[in-house]
Amino acid sequence: PGNSDRGGNAVHGRFGGSVRELWSRTPNVVGRFTPSLRPPDTEITKAPRSTVGTDSPSFEFTGSDIESGTSELLYSYKVDSGNWSLYSKSAYAILRHQSNGVHTFHVRAMDKDSNTDPTPAQRSFMIDTTPPIAVILYPAARQVAGGQIEIQGHAVDETDFESYTVLVKAEGQEVFRYTSQEPVDNGILAFWDTTEAADGIYNVILVVRDSIDGPDDETHTSTAMAPITVDNIQPAVKIISPEGDQTLAGVRAIKG
Repeated sequence: PGNSDRGGNAVHGRFGGSVRELWSRTPNVVGRFTPSLRPPDTEITKAPRSTVGTDSPSFEFTGSDIESGTSELLYSYKVDSGNWSLYSKSAYAILRHQSNGVHTFHVRAMDKDSNTDPTPAQRSFMIDTTPPIAVILYPAARQVAGGQIEIQGHAVDETDFESYTVLVKAEGQEVFRYTSQEPVDNGILAFWDTTEAADGIYNVILVVRDSIDGPDDETHTSTAMAPITVDNIQPAVKIISPEGDQTLAGVRAIKG
C-alpha cells in the first residue's frame, strides 16, 4: 500500500499479487483506477512462405487487446535465442544479415498497462544465399586446343541445383552452347568439336544456376571462364633437298 496527501488531495495505492488498484481524491472527486491484468495476443500477418534467397527477410505483425486498442500496442521481436528488441509501435521488421540455415522469428505485444503476451507468435524460415559452384578444369586458361575436346569441371549446388550452360564465344559471338539439368562434380560438362570453328582465340564460359524455391527465393548464378586458342591447321612440311631416291654420301644439308 502507499499514500500521498497534499493540501486535501490524496492518492492511495494497493499493489501485490493479482491486486493493482489506485485511488485519487480531491475535495470534490474520488476516483478509482484498476489496470487490466489481461495480456494482449500477438499474430504474424506476413512472413516468408518458403526458402528466402536474401539475408534480410521481412515480417509484419499485429496484436489484439480488450483494454488497449491495436494502435496503443508496442512490439518487441528477436531471432532464435537472441536478445529481444526494444519495444516499438512499429508492426514491421526487417532482419538484417541473417546466416544461411533455419531460423525462428519471435514477436510479442505489450499493452498500455505493461502486460506482455506470454506466448509470443513465432515463424520459422530458411535462408539460402549460397551461389552454386562453377569451375572449368579443362581446357585450362590460355591453353591451345584442337579437334574434339572434353570440357571438364564442376557444376553443382548443395541444396537446389537447377541447370548449367557451357558457352563458347569469339569476339562476343556465340559459336557453341550446351545446357544440362544434371549436376556435374569433377566430370565432363560438354563435348565441343573445334574443327567446326575457325582457328583463333575463344572464351569457354560455364554458367551454373540454382532453382527458385517459392515466392521469397531468388536465383543465384555463378560463372567461370577460360580463354583458349583453337588451332586445327596442320603445319606444312616439304623437303626440297635432297630429292627422293637420291643417293647421298658425306655430310649434306637438308633443306625444306
